[in-house]
Amino acid sequence: MQCIPASQTNHAEYSYADKMGVKDTALEVRKGLQKGISVLGIFTGRNEDVCDAKKIYGHNLVYIKSPEKFADTVGVMLENELYNILT
Repeated sequence: MQCIPASQTNHAEYSYADKMGVKDTALEVRKGLQKGISVLGIFTGRNEDVCDAKKIYGHNLVYIKSPEKFADTVGVMLENELYNILT
């Protein structure tokens, strides 16, 4: 588990894992999307963690189960995103 140390802006040391990390990351992704920033989530982790990845990235997530499919899957994702940006 990672711990965020106290600083000038963050006066309390707290755990940054599990629900706290997912919630904070999802919030930052939403902020980026609201500003018009393209966000793509590429998940290659364990099945039991897919739910958290979906909470963070929503429909901007692709789950790649096989390394052999990585390039093709990410390529399609990037093509779709570029198409959406340019049209």
